[in-house]
Amino acid sequence: MLYHFEKGNTADEAFRNINELFGEETIGSTVKECSLKNWMMNKVYEDLDELVDDVKAWIASKNRDFFVCGIDMLPSKWETVIEVDGEYAPE
Repeated sequence: MLYHFEKGNTADEAFRNINELFGEETIGSTVKECSLKNWMMNKVYEDLDELVDDVKAWIASKNRDFFVCGIDMLPSKWETVIEVDGEYAPE
């Protein structure tokens, strides 16, 4: 991944290149394992403070690159929403 970023590729380009080289969903599966939804799976919170603390713990567990990749993917997600006139766009 670092190789692709050093070459100036966006996260989207890097993901695509890596998936083409190693097979579809190589990156997708890894990213999915890191999602907040997966982090919270099967957890029950007694109150809002407990929930907020857990979300803060998830954020703290991520490195800077995790968020940079997510931000780099926003333009392509926005384009997809525009293409479907603001309707729900499947992932």
